[in-house]
Amino acid sequence: MGRTLWCFALASESFSFQCAFYDLAGQALGVPAHRLIGAKCRDKVELAYWSPPMSAEVTAAEAEKAVRMGFKVHKLKARSWNIVEIARLITEACGPDFKIRVDPNTNFDDLDTALRLAEELLPYNIEVYEDPFPFEDLSLYRQFREKVEVPVARHLGSPKDIYQNMRADAVDAVNMGGNVDGIRKNAAVAEAGGLPIWVQMFAFGSCVASTFAAHVACTLPNCTMPIDELPHIRIDDLSGGSMNLSDGGITLSDASGLGISLDMDA
Repeated sequence: MGRTLWCFALASESFSFQCAFYDLAGQALGVPAHRLIGAKCRDKVELAYWSPPMSAEVTAAEAEKAVRMGFKVHKLKARSWNIVEIARLITEACGPDFKIRVDPNTNFDDLDTALRLAEELLPYNIEVYEDPFPFEDLSLYRQFREKVEVPVARHLGSPKDIYQNMRADAVDAVNMGGNVDGIRKNAAVAEAGGLPIWVQMFAFGSCVASTFAAHVACTLPNCTMPIDELPHIRIDDLSGGSMNLSDGGITLSDASGLGISLDMDA
């Protein structure tokens, strides 16, 4: 049992090890980390602002903060009882161009509820519905896609899962995590099916982790949606300003490794 738990813990830390190794290798070779991963498709990787379930008023205030920071998409851990009110207040505060990423964490439960909410959300700029239903019944996703105009996404973790969801006509986009090799394989399968993606490698990671995720994302041609990395929610990002986070995205330099340093005093 001890060995099993140790192996599980080691696997859960693999992203952090990869982050360190790519930074060290890039510095040793004098190249940016992304050059060790793949061809760079973009210089800037956009991030999605993010909020947990909160009251409509508090969430709208967070959205106003997001707009001031240059974000274009706000990911919401949405709940059926107040998502419509939240979308209304956000739109009033931030304008019709500000996008809302609706992630119910499967809590829309059934097709009738999801369709009712989608109808009520029609006046607002919904970017995507992510994981509206429990995962077991892909026919719910297919039926929902047939009846709504907004893209439907799943958070998927393997090429097999992505392929099965594409075959079931269950998705328009994919949110994916994993290590570098896993994400690149997943992204390739999605790209073959014509699906855009975004990545969520660390989510609540540090400035170092978020920059590494951006290095990975910038090499994926179909990673065209803002990624779920949240360095912006902290009082201090610990990079001393070396992480180039502005206008809702991370701009990557061609400096060696990750191209950032730590503010040790912070």
